[in-house]
Amino acid sequence: MTFAQRLISCLVLMCATLTFAQCTHAQLPAEEHTPIDLPILAQWSGNYPVTHLDQLPEGQTTGQAGYLGSPAQFLRVWSTFKPGEEVPQINFDANLVIFTRNIGFYNRINILKITLNDGVADIIAMETRSAQPIEDNVAMAMATIPRKGIKYILAGQEPIPLSNDH
Repeated sequence: MTFAQRLISCLVLMCATLTFAQCTHAQLPAEEHTPIDLPILAQWSGNYPVTHLDQLPEGQTTGQAGYLGSPAQFLRVWSTFKPGEEVPQINFDANLVIFTRNIGFYNRINILKITLNDGVADIIAMETRSAQPIEDNVAMAMATIPRKGIKYILAGQEPIPLSNDH
């Protein structure tokens, strides 16, 4: 696949993602439909071993996206995601770490933005396109964002409720 074809595929995926995100919130009354872009305070991407997906929080091991809301969760995932690298300091009282990963095919992935709409944080990510099956690793991206106002993280069509345990 040429670079131009990959670029077009990524743009089509981004448009489809944005269209889906708009459709998921179409039922909200106009006064509640005030999306804001959340700042990305830090972000990382790389490979995550399939054999350690069970280290992701309970209920978030099979989906495309999720969050890490405590230092213990973050340390457990970080030590597998970036072994040997210094663990970033995150204030989990004010922030949380969201993640998105491959679930179908192995594709490099990056978080472009996070939109908060009526308490639902929607992760907008861009992936390369391939037909390479997931074997040993999935590509994963993580980002630190402000916690305030978030009630759910949107993972595909299933919102993940945010816990206050941190």
